[in-house]
Amino acid sequence: MARWTKEDQQQAEQRLREVASPGTTLYTVLRHVSRSGMMRVLDVYVIRNNEPLRITRSVAALLDYPYNRTHDGVTVTGCGMDMGFQVVYEVSRKLYGTNADGSDGGYNLNHRWL
Repeated sequence: MARWTKEDQQQAEQRLREVASPGTTLYTVLRHVSRSGMMRVLDVYVIRNNEPLRITRSVAALLDYPYNRTHDGVTVTGCGMDMGFQVVYEVSRKLYGTNADGSDGGYNLNHRWL
């Protein structure tokens, strides 16, 4: 069963395209790590008008990842790599795919930890 409806995903894509044009930096905050270390909960922000804008729910919907209500963030599974970078990379790929020159659109957005 899908976690998010197609409408949720389309609205998330539209919102993220408005606030995360190529070259934008997305900031992630690690909110929780499971005891096994195989699951993390991340919060995602973008800075607009010198203020943080929380885009976590839109990111979760776009990527069809579960939203963790207990820790208030997007649930990401896996380990052995920077999962914040992975989320931002996946958002960029989903929004921008392949660039006109054939290069990977996953690098159109930047990532920073908070």
